[in-house]
Amino acid sequence: MIFTPDGVASAESNMTRFIAFAKEDLTIWGPDLIFDEPIWDVTDSYFVRGRPHRIKLRFCDRDKEGTFTPVPLEEPFAAQIKSVLRYRESIERREAAPLLSLSAYKTLLQAYRTTGMVPNLTNLTSSLVDTAVAIAGETSSYHAARVGVALAELSRFLFTNRLAPFAPPDYRHGVSRSYRKASEKGLPSEEALEALPKARLLATHPRDVILTNVMALLVVAPSRINELFALPSHCEVRPLDPHDDRYMLWWAGSKRHQDFIKGIPEALTPLAKESIGLLRKCTSAARDVALWYEKNPGALFLTSDLEHLRGKDLSVDDISLITGITSKWWATNRRLKSVVGGPTARYSFGEVERLFIAMLPSTFPIMDRKTGLKFSEALLVVPKNLFDMKTQAFTCMFEPITYSRVQEGFMKAGGVFARLGLSTPDQPITLKTNAFRHFLNTLAQRGGLSEYEIAAWSGRVDLNQNRAYDHRSPAELIHKVKRLQRNNGTAALRSEQRAPVSKLQVPKRFHGHATEIGYCEHDFSGAPCTMFMDCLHCTEHLCIKGFDPSHKARVDDALALAELSLEQAKHGAIFEEFGADDWVNSHQETIDRLSQLKAILEDDTIPDGAVIRLSKSGRYSLVEQAVRDHEAATGNIIVPPDAFDLRVRLKD
Repeated sequence: MIFTPDGVASAESNMTRFIAFAKEDLTIWGPDLIFDEPIWDVTDSYFVRGRPHRIKLRFCDRDKEGTFTPVPLEEPFAAQIKSVLRYRESIERREAAPLLSLSAYKTLLQAYRTTGMVPNLTNLTSSLVDTAVAIAGETSSYHAARVGVALAELSRFLFTNRLAPFAPPDYRHGVSRSYRKASEKGLPSEEALEALPKARLLATHPRDVILTNVMALLVVAPSRINELFALPSHCEVRPLDPHDDRYMLWWAGSKRHQDFIKGIPEALTPLAKESIGLLRKCTSAARDVALWYEKNPGALFLTSDLEHLRGKDLSVDDISLITGITSKWWATNRRLKSVVGGPTARYSFGEVERLFIAMLPSTFPIMDRKTGLKFSEALLVVPKNLFDMKTQAFTCMFEPITYSRVQEGFMKAGGVFARLGLSTPDQPITLKTNAFRHFLNTLAQRGGLSEYEIAAWSGRVDLNQNRAYDHRSPAELIHKVKRLQRNNGTAALRSEQRAPVSKLQVPKRFHGHATEIGYCEHDFSGAPCTMFMDCLHCTEHLCIKGFDPSHKARVDDALALAELSLEQAKHGAIFEEFGADDWVNSHQETIDRLSQLKAILEDDTIPDGAVIRLSKSGRYSLVEQAVRDHEAATGNIIVPPDAFDLRVRLKD
């Protein structure tokens, strides 16, 4: 649903209507959401791998100890930011909850309080945003930049929707965010690089074996820790060719990247194989328990030698055998009611069973909502409480490894390195989970991999994000530029000099460029491309049958991708996602065009060398679209419908 402001009403009036619209008409985060509550639980709307805690939007302050108070933020500011967050999420659904935006809005509230102004978004000004960015800058320039970006989006939204007449629509925070200085801390230290392989050799407790080998998997390829949480135990992929000895892993994508097969460099293959094997061995018992609960819902897991205890009253010793907890106090600490009191107390099996069934994860049997991975199939699932230093691990219950467990193992005092004698309080060694992602990307840059190859290896959609992981020194970058200049200069000396030729001497088909599925014959010396590389739907695009042996294979690949995209668009249309219908139509047009081209290429009656030009599609160029929009608005026919068809013009 779209909010439409009143063009003649005041900002206050539009804001009142906007809040009512967000409160009463929107259903994002659930139709039963209590709008006036200071805390919104939005867990069911998001999934974050390795972070099983509840996701809550807290519209309240923190106390001196850093704990959120139940006292809501002042009005009307609270209702305004609630409405903005809910509306923007309904328009553009994002993978992560808008916690960063909410944090930025709270920083803006601090700016209101600092300046003594009434917290009301209708009176937002550039000065207030500047003050908020300055407050964020007291933490770090990186934080200030993020707050500036969030508040720039808020300001533009408020101005565009006539909710704040003085909000700057094109605000720029002006904070210099040095990726190199901020990111140097992301590289692993020399001490950590030396400590990790030693820790893998010294580790004997399953807890330490698991943690060191999880980190080792981040060494074999640039990856995100959340992607490891979606690894199945059978993640190793065998090439179809029996003579192909490459080692690959099935990998879950993240940050809009699709799931894919990640190749492991030959030098790191032994490390990857060993780490996968050790992890699989340490976690097999937990998978077996998860599978048992999957096949026996509502029943407590018992080993075969304890099956005779099922349904009977249990002694403290019986409970210890079932749980694996030798402490005699476990039952009383859980406040289990005894059916027989005294020193020979006995407890109901049913009550013990209900206690453990309640411990099952809320999403059981599914562990990863994005891939459908089950707990019984996951590589990183362990006996419950394995990482708890104060208690023993349960033999009858399991839990997934979480991000906090890995972080505690390598970032906090008493972690893996300290337990194995490699780190001391005076000289602590810490290691972030993204350190090797930075490290491997930098090595790839030094090794000369292209930006596309680095992004593909890292599972990254946006090539521009490579910059944040490039830690080459200025001297290295200068050396690279000089080397390229030398190579280009040498190549120029070797190149053959040719005199200019007339345009008439150049075959027409070479005016443009080669495409994935043919050639463009557009003369770019006369006009730019009006289809903006939408070659499949352009009448100036042609194919020569039999000219390229891999032509048909690329058409097949493009058709398969278009069909997959169509299914995803249809899925979005079912759930009434904004713009999904347009994508359904667009992908269907692409499939129709590719199917026509494929049929021609497979037609044996059409000889090789034949020039193929598809008929005019229903898709307009930008110029034609502008003309048609004008005609629709005015009713005046400016240009005949076939005037933009190149073939018609050539015929005339």
